Amino acid sequence: MSEENTDSQKTSRKDEDGLSLKRGFEFLKTVLDIEGSIKSLKEENKQLREQVAALERDIIALKGQHSVLMDFIKSAMNDRIDARAREATAEAVDRYLSFLSASPSTIIAQTIPDGETGKKQIPQKNRKPAKKS
Repeated sequence: MSEENTDSQKTSRKDEDGLSLKRGFEFLKTVLDIEGSIKSLKEENKQLREQVAALERDIIALKGQHSVLMDFIKSAMNDRIDARAREATAEAVDRYLSFLSASPSTIIAQTIPDGETGKKQIPQKNRKPAKKS
């Protein structure tokens, strides 16, 4: 009986040794897999950082272009506004001077739109010259 007990203990120990070796190899394999994954993640991270840096450079370039375009548009709009303001001022001064030199019937004809009085408006070219005092 003691021999059977010893044989079963030896078999049990061999099984335990085999299982612990198997577990050791599985653990080692897992560690190597993790190391490989870490290495590939580091490489991917490096590539992504390079792509982010390139995108940041592109954004800075686009921001500069946007700034130049906005300055151009603002300048063009300001020039247009100034030109229209000058035209409106010249027209207002011209009308004021024509009112000063025109007769009352001419002023009425110029201020009332055509069709309301039945009379045709007097064109600005046919205005009477200003009277000198």
